Amino acid sequence: MAGQLVAEVRAYLDRLEAVQSAAAKVSARKRTALRLAEADTILRLAEIEADVAVRLRRCVLERADLLQRARPLGYGCDSIAELLDRLDADGEPVADLRPRVAAAREAAERLQREAWVHWIVASRAEAQNGRLCELIAHHGRRAPTYEGAPHDRSGHVTSGGVVLDASA
Repeated sequence: MAGQLVAEVRAYLDRLEAVQSAAAKVSARKRTALRLAEADTILRLAEIEADVAVRLRRCVLERADLLQRARPLGYGCDSIAELLDRLDADGEPVADLRPRVAAAREAAERLQREAWVHWIVASRAEAQNGRLCELIAHHGRRAPTYEGAPHDRSGHVTSGGVVLDASA
């Protein structure tokens, strides 16, 4: 049974690596599209990105299922790396899988960082678009609600904190 688990981990890693590779390619294309402000490309990539996200969710479920099926066999683990440690202790050949697990973890971290950068760029672009819409709506002037503190006829601020004039 342990040999079957090793084969299942190997097959799982094959699928995970393929999905992570696809995600990395989409992410790189999206980074370029965001940098060049190619809205049409970004919209097209959103569909591909959604498909890749579904495939990644399947991998997460597959991983959970694999770990769950290993429990009754005496391999109660919370991670694939831990499962490999236990299988290795039982003499199963898993040395070739350890670097693949480490690479998958690193790929996941890179994808998370890249997704965070994409979110920051998109949110800043959205905020900028909002400011531009406000400028257009107010004919190039700031909205009255954003003007500074009220001034008296001489131009001095009439509200706010007290400032001592040392020259007086």
